[in-house]
This record gives sequence, structure tokens and C-alpha cells, in this order.
Amino acid sequence: MEQATSATYPECVRSFRFKLRLKLFLTLSLAASVLAPLARARQGPEIRQILERLDRLERQNQALLSEVQDLRRQLAGTTSPAANAPEAVEKLADSVAVQAARIEEQAQSKVESLQRFPIRIAGMALFNAYTNSHSEGAYSSPIGTTNTSSRAAGGTLSQSMLGLEFFGSATVLGGKIRGNILMDFYPYSASYTPTPSTAAEGLAPHLRTGVLSIDWGSRSISVGRDKPLVAQRNPDSLAQVGLPPLSGAGNLWEWQPQLRVEQNFKLSPRASITAQASVYATRETNTAVASSYAASLEPTRPGWEGRALFAHRRGDDPYLEFAPGFHYSVSHVVGESIASRIVTLDGLFRPAPFIEFTGAFFGGQNAAGLGGLGPGFRVSSDGEAYAVNSRGGWLQAALFPTQRLSFHFFSGTQVNRRADLAGYYPQSNISYAGNAYYRLAPNVYLALEAAQTRTTWTNQATHLRNHYDLALAYMF
Repeated sequence: MEQATSATYPECVRSFRFKLRLKLFLTLSLAASVLAPLARARQGPEIRQILERLDRLERQNQALLSEVQDLRRQLAGTTSPAANAPEAVEKLADSVAVQAARIEEQAQSKVESLQRFPIRIAGMALFNAYTNSHSEGAYSSPIGTTNTSSRAAGGTLSQSMLGLEFFGSATVLGGKIRGNILMDFYPYSASYTPTPSTAAEGLAPHLRTGVLSIDWGSRSISVGRDKPLVAQRNPDSLAQVGLPPLSGAGNLWEWQPQLRVEQNFKLSPRASITAQASVYATRETNTAVASSYAASLEPTRPGWEGRALFAHRRGDDPYLEFAPGFHYSVSHVVGESIASRIVTLDGLFRPAPFIEFTGAFFGGQNAAGLGGLGPGFRVSSDGEAYAVNSRGGWLQAALFPTQRLSFHFFSGTQVNRRADLAGYYPQSNISYAGNAYYRLAPNVYLALEAAQTRTTWTNQATHLRNHYDLALAYMF
């Protein structure tokens, strides 16, 4: 580049000098040829005109000289980058070294699958310091409460969660694959109520949810273990994580294997409808089956669910969402079929950036298979099976006064129809709570929650449990 510049510089200058000399020669020749006869003729006015013309020519020559000087300066400036080339090369080498160090660091710390599929670790380390007015044999009793235990207090890490998220450019029939697996350490028992021994010792990691999805733009299909399609929302709580908040008090939650399909229809840039359908494997929990009939109970059955989500956005934030849905399945026991028919409605309303309302409601029969308050059905002493009708739901109001501070107030209930119950069973369960989140750092939260659960039994006795919790969560 430097050689090309140095070779071009004299050629340009010589070209301008030749033009300048040629123009001066022609000008002087013209002046001499014209002035001689005019001088002899002594014609004064014509001489003045010629002199003026010569003045104009001289000014043009001066302009040409200025152009030549500008050209020299420009040509001299083109050689300056070459002078700074060593410094630029040194800076480039430093930048390359820094990038190489970063790449090496990422190569040492990254998580990668055997098939080179991108994987990301996600989860939460959660510590809870708590006190319960009735312990129910553990730190938390999500389904209901009795009056047979004493006060308890302590701390636990069992509600921590560990998960993997995987995604990438791999495609199946043009669709992109993504998925996740989430585990926790909550001390479950068969009835999802921790026993004293498991509450103290905890259990090995437990598969909570896991989903594998394939997306084709506005259409997707997924398989895995998750909440029921008709119960996608949850209240916000760091005190109740092992089981979702308000379990047994209006929040259907049972994580079970299922297959889902979704199709999104965009009505406008801000409005859309998403049609959803799933095949859901129910689990027969909290049923009232005598030991003599237990062998006749099929532990799991396929169920059918559908949901239509109507959504409207305000900018990038959700503004209004509501989704009606249904669930249908059949329980088999003592040679009889007991249908589970449930209709649902859930939604979200955010009238302003600092306030949000969410909730979900359901009604029907045999809801225990979705995580509702049992029993979903009962078998009488004469071997007849009866479905239990129930209704319930929950509502939450969330306030966001600042970016670091938020408040959540929620309450839920489920009521079983008394005429369908016989013996000592929970007839209704109501729970309400309030908590405050404070973000200490971008991924560190401090939360304080107070909650109360009231369970009314078929003998008209009502028992309550107060729960107070201080939580420290580190999200990763």
C-alpha cells in the first residue's frame, strides 16, 4: 500500500505542473498575439478588457496551485496509517490474546453432552427457616391439617432444586428441539405428606418435572412430566416449593406423564389464541378404598384435557389472559368406572406495570387424580363406588413497587360435597398467605411469608395451622 502511494504521488504532481505550464504558455501567447496589434492601434477600451481577462486567468492559476498543494497534503496523509501500523498490530494482538483466554475459560467450565448438544444448568439453592403451629410430622403439610401434633420449628434445604435445560439447532422434520429436567429433594411419601423420619433425613433427588418439546414456529408437540394442562399457573412462594402453593386448597398440581400439542393463532400483533390438547396419566391418590378392595384399583389411567388460551399484550408485557379448559378420565375400582369430569378457568390481568392479578378455578367430580383434596371417590362397605363432587380455586394479587421489592397475597380453597362423603374425611380446605420478596442481588432473594391453613372435617371439626417462613434463595 505504501509503495503504491509513493509511486502515485510524483505522477499526480507532474500532471498538474504540466497542465499549469501549458495553460500559462497558451495564455501568454494569446495575450501577445492580441496585444501587439491593439497596442499599435492604441485602442484603450479593448486593452482594458484584455487585462481584465488576464486577471481572471491569473486567479484561475492560483486556484490550480492551491489544488496542487491540497493534493500534496492528502498524499502525505495517506502514509500516516503505515507509520501507525506497528501500534495497530500490537493492539490487535492484545485483543486476540484476551479473546483466546476467554474461549479457553469457557471451554473449561462449560457443560456439554456426548452428542455435542448444548446443555445449561439451572436451579435454586433454597434455605428455609420455619415454624409451624402444628408440624404434621414435617416442615410443611400441603394437603390439610389436623390437631394431633405439636408445634415444630427448624431449617431445611430440602426444597432446593437442580435442573438441566437443553436446546440447540438440531431439527426433526424442520422443528427445533428443546427440553428440561428439574429435580428436588423434598421428602415425599406415598400420600405426599412427609413422615417424621423423611422430614428429618430427606430423600435422594426426586424427579419433579421434565419435558421434551419440538417446535415448528406456531406449532409444537411435547412429552414429559408436568402439571396438568388445565392448571398451568401457580401462586408465588419461596416457603412452599416442595409442593406448589395452595396444594389441596384450590391449586391442582399433580405432576404426571403426558403428551401435549399446541397451535398458536395470531389475531393481531398483540392478540393471539393458543389451542392446546393433551393425554394425561392420572394417579389415584387420596382415595377412600378399603384394604379389601385395594387390589381392584387401577393406579393410573389415561385422561384427556383441552385448553384455549386467549392472550392480549401491551408492548412486551402480558395485559390480559384467560383460558377455559376441561379434563376427562375414568377411574376403575371394584369392577366399576367412576368418571372424572372437571371444567377449569384460569387467567391473568395486569392493568398497570406495578400490579398483577392471577388465578384459577375448577368444578366437577373426582378431582383427587389431579392433586385435589381427596377423596376423589369412595367405596362403600357394600362395594358400591361413588364419585365425590368438588369445586375450588385460588386468586393472587402481586404488587411491584420497585425493581427489587415485590409483595404477593394469595388465597385458595376446595370444598367437597358433604352428601358424597361418609366417615372421617376432609370436607373443605382453605389457605391464605402473604409474602415479601427482596432482591439482594440479581440472582439472590430474601423472602418472608406468613400463612394459615384451615381444614374442616366431616365431623364438623375445624383445625388450623399457622406457618411462618424466612427464605434465602440463590438462583443459578
